[in-house]
Amino acid sequence: MNWPEGGDDPDWFPPHQIYVWAREQGKAIDYAREAFMARFGRGLDLASDGVMRAVAAAAGLDGDEALAVAHDPEWKDRIMAGFAHTREDGAFGVPLFIYRGERFWGNDRLDWLLREVARSRGQEVSNLATDPLAPVYSA
Repeated sequence: MNWPEGGDDPDWFPPHQIYVWAREQGKAIDYAREAFMARFGRGLDLASDGVMRAVAAAAGLDGDEALAVAHDPEWKDRIMAGFAHTREDGAFGVPLFIYRGERFWGNDRLDWLLREVARSRGQEVSNLATDPLAPVYSA
């Protein structure tokens, strides 16, 4: 892991706008993987034009078109509409997962989510009330 130098967060809207566009192109996972590696693998400023263009191209997208999306206010409006929708769903922070109507908020609840998924598949899971550090699946 290579934390970006400077310590300042970039303007997160432009790279997220590209992500939404990439999702429509069927390249969401590819773009997210490349963006993560640029930010945390190489310590780059994910909101700089050159990095956004290169990340998009590495994900198999047109870099110039991605850059246009990054600076298009209509795509920012789409991000804001997504925020409004998640607030209506009761989201108040990240990560938040909603599984079968139940909310699991925070990294410390990922095990609870995995247990619920396993339980819904008919698998036995450990009881966190008696052993809070038990593995997800019972042996």
